[in-house]
Amino acid sequence: YIGDICDFEFLSETFKSFEPDSVVHFGEQRSAPYSMIDRSRAVFTQNNNVIGTLNVLFAIKEYREECHLVKLGTMGEYGTPNIDIEEGYITITHNGRTDTLP
Repeated sequence: YIGDICDFEFLSETFKSFEPDSVVHFGEQRSAPYSMIDRSRAVFTQNNNVIGTLNVLFAIKEYREECHLVKLGTMGEYGTPNIDIEEGYITITHNGRTDTLP
């Protein structure tokens, strides 16, 4: 299927005919530096990323609730954090509770 995730009718027809068990969502545009060029590119990026993702979520909800969504992002979207990125398991303590997460 080739189409625009900002077009909910396209997504609706796709979900109805394909009935996916899972969706890997790569349909976002990296925000920087493209969105910093000017207002129109910033608006395009936000519209594509936010409205597109909402459309995917609502298509799953309305047509295929048992479908699993894998949404991936990159540092190109969110930037590099000021801390090292942990790999493997990480132990977190918050409000006196400790847990180890993958």
